[in-house]
Amino acid sequence: MLSYDWIKITLSVVAAVVALVVFFTMVTTRPSDAQSFEVYLYYGISGGQDFGDLPTDLKDEHVFSYEVLETPTETFSEGDSYSSAVFTARRSTLQGEVMFVNDVKKEAEKEEERLSRLDELNRMGIVLDRDSGKMVQGLLHDPQAFLEQDVPAYLKRFFGEDFETGTLNEAEVEACFTARNSGDNRFRSASKRAAGIESEKARINKLRTDYLNVRAAFEAGKLSYTRSVVTLDGQTYDFCVGVNVGKLNTIGNLCYYTVGEDKTKLTQALNVVLFNNGEKNGFSDLKFETVSFLSYLVRHYGV
Repeated sequence: MLSYDWIKITLSVVAAVVALVVFFTMVTTRPSDAQSFEVYLYYGISGGQDFGDLPTDLKDEHVFSYEVLETPTETFSEGDSYSSAVFTARRSTLQGEVMFVNDVKKEAEKEEERLSRLDELNRMGIVLDRDSGKMVQGLLHDPQAFLEQDVPAYLKRFFGEDFETGTLNEAEVEACFTARNSGDNRFRSASKRAAGIESEKARINKLRTDYLNVRAAFEAGKLSYTRSVVTLDGQTYDFCVGVNVGKLNTIGNLCYYTVGEDKTKLTQALNVVLFNNGEKNGFSDLKFETVSFLSYLVRHYGV
């Protein structure tokens, strides 16, 4: 039989393997856009000794909640047309949560040309808001409004007005979990749903802890907000666009920028920007994972 039917046997085995691959591809849980936390390095930012291992470190240190299933990283190189095209493509589909950018002003004769990479990014993102008729920052999220308004308001939903010491409202946590994960294959059975609700409680509790850690870092001067003032079509725009992380003692191990002919490595003007991803596929809840990332930076590089 092997002599005459080996081709049929081989084809049958291949067909069976392909069928199994297709089956498991269809039933496996795929991360939604909001369940992937992407970290980018913008033009002029180089990865340090820790950057290559960042996805592994984030996973091993349990930086994010159970909802974050992937933590890819990407570097966009200056002067590379391919990088520029990829960055545009990534943002066109709302990929990317945070990005490291420098705020070093360029040397130029005209003041309007002395823009840092952060300024250029700010100017690139200014768009007209049709509802208000005003020009707003469409690419980046205002980190000060996010950390001082959005996050406290979200925590008050679960802990009450005194969110710093309040007791967790478990019924509200379950309602939040159900609204976001009712169609998730991970929680089909009753036991898995119950386990998922417990993980949701842990997510909210961890968010409070991480937020208080980040707020303390601002109060201690380890973190600060960066504003960008640019002129576009004769109009001047001033937006808060970044969180300066340059005072974290060892942040250069993660990433840095260089200046001068001797390529001196610096971090003083290193900023983290938060992308404005709207309400994409569960992002109304999971956008707060950014707080945990900032807390990780403070814990890991601020001591």
